[in-house]
Amino acid sequence: MAFQSTKGAHLYVPGEPWELNVTTGSFTPGNSGNTTMVSANASAKHAMFGRLWFDAKSGSKTIAKIHWRFGSTITAGSGAVVRVSVQGVAGGSAATPDGNIAGSGGATYTFNMTDSGVTASGWFTTPSGTSFGTQPTFNFGDLLSLVWDWSTAGTGAVLTLSYENVITGTVAGHFNATQSTPDGTTWTNLGLPNVVIEFSDGTFGTLDGGFVLSANGSTAYGATSSPVSFGAQFTLPYTAKCDALWGNWAMNSGATAVAELVNASTGAVITSVTLGNNFNTQNSAKPWVVPLPSEQTLAAGTAYYVGLRATNGTTTGCTAIYTDIASASHATVLPGGGDFVAASRTSSSAVPVTTSTRRYWGGVRLSALDDGSGGSTARLFAPTGYIGGLS
Repeated sequence: MAFQSTKGAHLYVPGEPWELNVTTGSFTPGNSGNTTMVSANASAKHAMFGRLWFDAKSGSKTIAKIHWRFGSTITAGSGAVVRVSVQGVAGGSAATPDGNIAGSGGATYTFNMTDSGVTASGWFTTPSGTSFGTQPTFNFGDLLSLVWDWSTAGTGAVLTLSYENVITGTVAGHFNATQSTPDGTTWTNLGLPNVVIEFSDGTFGTLDGGFVLSANGSTAYGATSSPVSFGAQFTLPYTAKCDALWGNWAMNSGATAVAELVNASTGAVITSVTLGNNFNTQNSAKPWVVPLPSEQTLAAGTAYYVGLRATNGTTTGCTAIYTDIASASHATVLPGGGDFVAASRTSSSAVPVTTSTRRYWGGVRLSALDDGSGGSTARLFAPTGYIGGLS
């Protein structure tokens, strides 16, 4: 085994999601906006564009189901039926669906606005318990559009679908985009796709460059609360070294805390850095990076925890930002995949307790990677689920 140092100082794991809303300097997902389709416009459409991503990173996959999140307004109306299809992308100055429905004979799924599960802000899997139409097959990296339109417009129905805001909420010029045409003619860029694609072999993928979430939020805590630490538990499929910790926490005025790297199996602190209240005086979540006193070796397959443990500040000295997902299976398409999950500790020696459907944004900065020389297996590869895993 031999370590090869990384170049520069920006190999963060999991990768800081570039999709996050950074207009105010905060490191917080922009949360979801809403498209709108109404029965009064029978030609209205909603589409998500992007290149197909899945863990194998080559070859082809057959689409079986699509998971998406409804927006904040759902009105059933009368007689309204929605059609979902997979299409290609037309050329031109702006992406639009090409109208060619994939799959033998056209793979579509329809649902009534009155169906169970069609609820505001809820996740929906289509189809439920059956295969998606004729199961179209695509290659890794194929450019697709997922399209929602009215099969029957009915009367009085309102359908909204969730997308992820980015920067100022627009995605002008972005090749991965959610767009809507309320009148069936003029397409408008809105945000990034919030969608999970399930394949016939039971694995999951997405449209590369999108961002999957159910909700964002924050957890306030302090030295007298329980837990006293929130962060991320993770494993790496390769042996590496790290020289810094990073995270997205706020510290209120007067608060102090310890950023720490912990053996998640035993609760033992491997190394830590004490942070004074002058470390973050914004009283709001900001991204931070803390160099470690010395490089630390991270063994392949070993569980570690990176967190910020409050050492004063009563119950609200610190605030940790999180993203929730609807299902642990959706973690496959987040940076770091299912190998990174939310965790918390009740003391300086406690073993972390994990939550598989939540992600606190934090991790390590890698400074060297095992090149596999000396008879061991080379491990310089992108690990499972690492869409955006390194940055």
